Amino acid sequence: SSTDGSGQATFNYSRALPGLDTIKATSSISGVTTICTATKEWLTAACDLTPPVEINPVGATRSVTSTVSKNGVAVGAGVPVTFQILAGGPNSALPPVIINTNVSGQATFTYTSNGTPGTDTTQSSGTVQGVAFTCTATKTWNAAQCSFLTPPAETLPVGAHATLTTLVALT
Repeated sequence: SSTDGSGQATFNYSRALPGLDTIKATSSISGVTTICTATKEWLTAACDLTPPVEINPVGATRSVTSTVSKNGVAVGAGVPVTFQILAGGPNSALPPVIINTNVSGQATFTYTSNGTPGTDTTQSSGTVQGVAFTCTATKTWNAAQCSFLTPPAETLPVGAHATLTTLVALT
């Protein structure tokens, strides 16, 4: 491209796939040639949060592991990952926690249910070289409830066998 009034030339482009480009600008002024080079790295950042879906009784402990990748390859140690339970879940009052990835590009977040039934959505997020990533997983906390016990009352002779029936359901 040509230069503007201040001697600057601008070149714009984009790339659809990750990779490294070397850009070379060549100019000639009064027979003197100049060459300038720059590099541009194009990357993707992503995460995978496992297990993606889980159901457990209230009061249990939950662990989720976020595997962070750059251009489809695990990032290695030291990438900060923010874990938080999004609004609307029974444990959403827990504050966000930042955990660095290990050498396998994984960070694990563990918390204990507050005892309230419902569904938590856990999000892990961060950046790799300035490129954002985010992923989510859900955890449903169920409480067991006894609907009935029959017979509710009974008188039996000593030595007899008692049979009781109940229906237990998760809520």
